[in-house]
Amino acid sequence: MVFRFKVTDMEGGIYHIEHMGVMLRGVSCPDGGKVEADLPARPRARSDQAAWSSDVKIAKTLPYVYDGCTDIVFDIHTSPAYAHSVGLPDIVAQGTASLALSVREIVSKELGGDPRGICAIGARFTGMVFAGNTVSVELLERREAPDGTELFFRTINKDTGKVAVSDGYIKIG
Repeated sequence: MVFRFKVTDMEGGIYHIEHMGVMLRGVSCPDGGKVEADLPARPRARSDQAAWSSDVKIAKTLPYVYDGCTDIVFDIHTSPAYAHSVGLPDIVAQGTASLALSVREIVSKELGGDPRGICAIGARFTGMVFAGNTVSVELLERREAPDGTELFFRTINKDTGKVAVSDGYIKIG
């Protein structure tokens, strides 16, 4: 399910628009999951070859700390018993935590540690990252555009070999 949030300033002008997806377990859609609304289009990398990569170890405590700091509360992130009850081997790091770590690596390597030029971030969560896993953040392309620079990335869970964050996009304006 995708939610669309328009965040406005005090005068009613749009500050940003956020599209947030959630996964529903055990739910079927009578129409097969037909999309009713258009999601914003964004450019995609032209190549899947990494220009560079950076490995990040996901601390066993990350889901607990991230849960407490962001108030993104769901037992799949903090209860091993619940994770096991739904067939998972361990608690899952929040998708937004995986994205935040990915963006941190890109900001460090591509922007000299200064995130102030970022005007857009987008990605798809396509695989799980468990506490204790190692992920590899890969920059796929840096593209100059008329109105800024576009960075394309993905994040691979090295323990499973699956892409956890795909179609990663950062716009620097």
